[in-house]
Amino acid sequence: MTNYFLEKLRCPLCGASLKTSKIIDESEKELEWGTIICTECATKFPVAFGIPIIKPPQSHVDVTLSRLQNNVLQKGLFVRDLVKKIELNKIEEVKRELLIYRRPRATVNGRPRLDGSMDLNTRLTQFLPDLVVKLIGKRILYYLYWFVVKLSFQDLRLRKGEEKIYKEMINQNSAMGFLDLYYNQLMHSLIYNYLAFRFGQPRYLGAISILSTFNGDQKPILDVACGTGHLIYFLTTKYKKLPVIGLDRNFVRLYIAKRFVAPEGNYFCAETEQPLPFQNDTFGGILCSDAFQYFTQRTSSAHEMKRVLTHDGILSIIHVPGHPDHEKGHAIISAGDLKNHFKEMPNIVLKEEELVNRYIQKLGPDLSKESPMEEFNMTKWISIVASRRKDYFRDYGEFKDWPHATGQINLNPLYHEEGMDEKGNFIFKFKFPSEWYEFEDHDWMKYAPETITISPETMEAISKGIRTPEVDDLISKWVVFGMPEKYLAE
Repeated sequence: MTNYFLEKLRCPLCGASLKTSKIIDESEKELEWGTIICTECATKFPVAFGIPIIKPPQSHVDVTLSRLQNNVLQKGLFVRDLVKKIELNKIEEVKRELLIYRRPRATVNGRPRLDGSMDLNTRLTQFLPDLVVKLIGKRILYYLYWFVVKLSFQDLRLRKGEEKIYKEMINQNSAMGFLDLYYNQLMHSLIYNYLAFRFGQPRYLGAISILSTFNGDQKPILDVACGTGHLIYFLTTKYKKLPVIGLDRNFVRLYIAKRFVAPEGNYFCAETEQPLPFQNDTFGGILCSDAFQYFTQRTSSAHEMKRVLTHDGILSIIHVPGHPDHEKGHAIISAGDLKNHFKEMPNIVLKEEELVNRYIQKLGPDLSKESPMEEFNMTKWISIVASRRKDYFRDYGEFKDWPHATGQINLNPLYHEEGMDEKGNFIFKFKFPSEWYEFEDHDWMKYAPETITISPETMEAISKGIRTPEVDDLISKWVVFGMPEKYLAE
């Protein structure tokens, strides 16, 4: 965290400014480990891996158990405990506690953890009749459960397994390698596919189409619920001198974004549905992609985004379900409801399908006209952009270059080598990583070929990042696109 962004922060409890409290480790650019403090209420907030955690002391650094159809929040470390450990220079201990998802188990002294880190109510009802649970009592059953866990040496086995994975994680040098260790091996979550193969998804193309309308000479851009930073990578690569901030409640995803995906971004761990920890009129652009539907306090969240946006800034809510034909677990938000959240500003609702169809033709979004409201009743995914700038709402026409080619070009990892033809060319075939991914992203096949042949010379050009006519043709077919330097596993 740099002093530039420290000046733009405000306490989520009282709204006062923040300043550095204790420095444990810092580089030439930023504070890596330490604490910051409110100038009024004296509340301290930890900074870990260069990421400030701007949450109340009694709150948790939550672990999100990301599943296919919903997100389940589990209680993690107390923020106040993080502050104490960092100020005592227990950095190695904090690293482990932040990066390893601790499965529920008995603690060192044998007492059960009753911090909500596991839904034992569900576990009990799976194996015991309701009458038995009622007669014995849940608390007694909790203790019996942890006693059995301790006797079975499950605690020791889990800790050894986690420590092994942690050592691999801390030394990992690629985003996909880290994602595999954390989500596949540690958490056993299929959300890996969504995060690892996000570049090139229809929703990603629709998002970067909208982000291409942002300016590179404005105030900083804020990505609310930024996840692992895929869109921040696009923004920091396209607008190299423009500061970009990513905010998310999930610390591990911010760590992945900062270390592997978009290291040029600036990251803050904070709640997305509570007062944002920034001063008024801080950002020239704000986006929230593939997340607004999960918010339970959408009205207050929209209000906070408008508060921290400059008067002539651009605000965009991207990839919101507007029709029942979508994955379970999402809240449906009609086009009218979405517009109502930003009625104080000129705005336009967009169909994601139209955004992607125009993108395939190398065209940016047409913001000059809005479709009739009744047409959105049958639209699966919608987005909205809002701004008071008079020159913003127009047809953006043809891209000078493909936005998805921004950065270091690489072969789309969804293409797998199938062998070679009689001329010595490589044959690649597109494969969806799972049935659910195919259900969610079947529109891939509208623009990406199922099978492609690539010459050895073109493969060498791709590896060197050289844009030959053959490589440009593969970019236009979404076989090749830009990715971070530390993204693909070696």
